[in-house]
Amino acid sequence: MSSNTKNGDAWRRTQTLVCVLLILVMFAASFIPLYSIDVQIPSKMQSAVNDIEDVLNDPLISDGEEITIDFPEKLNVNLVLFFKAGTKLGDVMSLYRGMMELAEVKNASSINDYHQAYNDLRDVAANMKELVTGDDLPNIVALGATVVSAYSQSTLLGIIMILMLIMTIVLPISLFIALVIALIGLIVHPNNSEERYLWVMKAFRRASRVYLLVLAIGLFDSNVNFSVGIIIGLAACVSGFAFSAFACRKKKYSDMGRRYLNLIQIISGIETVLFFALYFSIAKSGIIGQYASLIGKRAIPYIRSKEYGKEFLGQFMFILLAFAGIIALIVTLALLPNVLSKLGGMLSANKDSNIFAVCCALALVVIMTIAAVTEKTIVVLPLGTALIVLSFAFSTLLIICEITLKLLRPAFCAGLKETERYAILTGLDVVETEAYDEEDN
Repeated sequence: MSSNTKNGDAWRRTQTLVCVLLILVMFAASFIPLYSIDVQIPSKMQSAVNDIEDVLNDPLISDGEEITIDFPEKLNVNLVLFFKAGTKLGDVMSLYRGMMELAEVKNASSINDYHQAYNDLRDVAANMKELVTGDDLPNIVALGATVVSAYSQSTLLGIIMILMLIMTIVLPISLFIALVIALIGLIVHPNNSEERYLWVMKAFRRASRVYLLVLAIGLFDSNVNFSVGIIIGLAACVSGFAFSAFACRKKKYSDMGRRYLNLIQIISGIETVLFFALYFSIAKSGIIGQYASLIGKRAIPYIRSKEYGKEFLGQFMFILLAFAGIIALIVTLALLPNVLSKLGGMLSANKDSNIFAVCCALALVVIMTIAAVTEKTIVVLPLGTALIVLSFAFSTLLIICEITLKLLRPAFCAGLKETERYAILTGLDVVETEAYDEEDN
């Protein structure tokens, strides 16, 4: 093996270092506000806020300084807030229970019960003077109250809120693991740029897949607004694939290989734009969240039901459609990293077809439409209807792109060798040894 083949060119080494730096950026961005949620305070707590403020303004607690609890309309959530809530969870829960107890007995027939609850809350608050007089209390209580409020509306909505909190921890941990793996690759293969490149590209793909959970939450809950941390992380993720796509064009390929590279990158670029257009159309329509909530309410009762005849058939079709929708959603979301990897020459194998995934995208839109038409509880606004029509168009165009790639590849790249095709899809330099046979793939 020649020295040039072993050590690689400057672009491959640059691409490796850029992707490591972008993983570091994604990891750092996971510590700043990731998303914002609409704060929802349960009615019982809201009705007791004035009484709670009276308790906190007791001279024993406030030292004459007025204390007010002003819950924010929107709450920015990141690891720091979650860490504060976790370290003070016991104190916050004690204070929260005292608040709810006071709200429960506020209109009680016995005035003694009210005074007892009032005094209990005062004692609890007095022991947590630093907490109740600080700025963290409203945010921490608002976070917990919003989760409780979500569960009171829908079990699925509550689960989504819990997943958001879990994501606050999972995202930086996953990105840290990907960063460590990438750095290990730089250390283990100091003199072999090809091995370092393959190692780091694998770590970068792993880091990018973490954001699939972020995209999924955005589909299920319209009250979740991505904040600076998520936006920076996604921008860094896409930038890594975009830079890799540019770097691929600087590597050595034959004329036939460069023709294939042009075809792959043009089709993949169009598919990337179509995917994001499809994603935002589905997310803004609001149907996914409503349908998922409906599944959460009906699935278990339907499975346990002993109905027969037409009722059983209706329940069976509902469960079958729900199951198909879940599968279609998972495969559709997985389409994005596959398309971006193909665009940036980061695939782990020479498979450039995503036909099954784009068909699942169309199937997802069809299932959404069926649910919107057949389920009366799903409310679709005129804008939602227009977005569903656009979703049909975008998913159909995705299928056309894959078919176009399948048809144009043998027509424009008939002499492409299998090893060069593999090199282009994985971002390596070409080593031509055998002809590519379309029938074998």
